[in-house]
Amino acid sequence: MFSEVITTKTLLRIFSIFSLFILLVSFFSSCAGRREADTSAILSEMIKSEKSMPVGKLYSMKSTPGSPDYISPSLLAALYGEGNSSEAFAGAEDISLRLSSGIYCFELAVFLCRTTSDAHEIADLCLRRINMMEHFLNANSEKLGIDPACRENIKNAKVKIVGRYVLMAVSPNAAGCIESAKNIIS
Repeated sequence: MFSEVITTKTLLRIFSIFSLFILLVSFFSSCAGRREADTSAILSEMIKSEKSMPVGKLYSMKSTPGSPDYISPSLLAALYGEGNSSEAFAGAEDISLRLSSGIYCFELAVFLCRTTSDAHEIADLCLRRINMMEHFLNANSEKLGIDPACRENIKNAKVKIVGRYVLMAVSPNAAGCIESAKNIIS
């Protein structure tokens, strides 16, 4: 009888350890297989959340250098300013943008950063970009005949960090764009 009790306890321990091992292997294999969401897919979801948009163009860091839709360092410098922006964008693994054609304040951007620290630097550049747009609008809206909706788009603008992603929306439905993007990321 004594040996049966030990055998039953031993079997229960082995079963418990084996079950724990299976759970740990499952957990770590699911984490290792997790892929980052593609910035162009996230941008597509952001675009879908807008009811109407001005004519514009999509740009991607993954496009062939020299192609019209490639995000070049000179395009980033023109949009986000000279200086340390090139250093900050070195922390981006992938970038997708949708810019309006002409003078209209409508931009959507998704940045996948190498680290969360890089994400904070790029988010700061996005906030600076929105600030530059607002200053340009204040100085030139009457002179250039800029659509009054631009002022609302800038007022609605959002920048959000989600993990290693930075999301920027300057649009009528900026909050909705950010929410739709967050749903793909998480």
